[in-house]
Amino acid sequence: MERENLENRRSRIERLNQNRSSILERLNANRDRDRDRKANLGTDPSSANTKPANESITKDKAAEIKEDKIREKVEQKIESLNQEEIDLSKKVKKQRNKLILSRITNIIFIILFSGIGYLVFIEKLVLNTGENNPLTQKLDSLTLSNTELLNNYNELLKEKEQIDSIRKMQYDFSKMDLIYSLQIASYKKNELKFISDSYVNMLTYGDDNIIKYSLGIFKTYDEMLNFMRQLQTGGIDCFPVAKSKGKDITIEEAKQIENSIAEKN
Repeated sequence: MERENLENRRSRIERLNQNRSSILERLNANRDRDRDRKANLGTDPSSANTKPANESITKDKAAEIKEDKIREKVEQKIESLNQEEIDLSKKVKKQRNKLILSRITNIIFIILFSGIGYLVFIEKLVLNTGENNPLTQKLDSLTLSNTELLNNYNELLKEKEQIDSIRKMQYDFSKMDLIYSLQIASYKKNELKFISDSYVNMLTYGDDNIIKYSLGIFKTYDEMLNFMRQLQTGGIDCFPVAKSKGKDITIEEAKQIENSIAEKN
């Protein structure tokens, strides 16, 4: 709407400019005609005799004053038209800039919207392809198998560490002159994991057929006996065992070795 108004005003200015040119042409024609008339009055005797000189001068003066007024009005109108044309040009330029900015904004919006739509389409395509791709399913299956193998490997490592710990403890027993302990269980297979979670100070020893479990390592019979009473009070069934240089011995033999060690010290 505003642009249409600007175009109408521009057309009006163009028409006024044409009128200005026409008025100027008429003024120039009148001025030339008056000049010719004055020249004829000065040279034509018959004209001089029929019209008084003063009357001719008065009419010429009035014509010049009228012509000056018309010329002044035309100049003012021309100046007004020029200023209006300048203002109109500024408005047209401002409107053009707004239109260009609006088009640029629309183009940027379209590009962004298209880019977002493209990314969403690609994401859905990748997800759908990944869900139905046999290679992806096979890869997931292999990953699950590798996880299970890794868990089994970790379990084997733990069992190996337990076996190494048992062997080290048996080696340490072989160096000790005498130890007392309280046996609480024996099994035909290794139940170390289950028992060790319940007792911290756990001894495990035996051969490939029978695994024995006992609590505590004591240097004297009295220490072992005191601990046994505490366990029995708590409802744990146990009995004393003894070892010397890694070999099983009876409690009586252990007492004799204990007395012998005490005499040496």
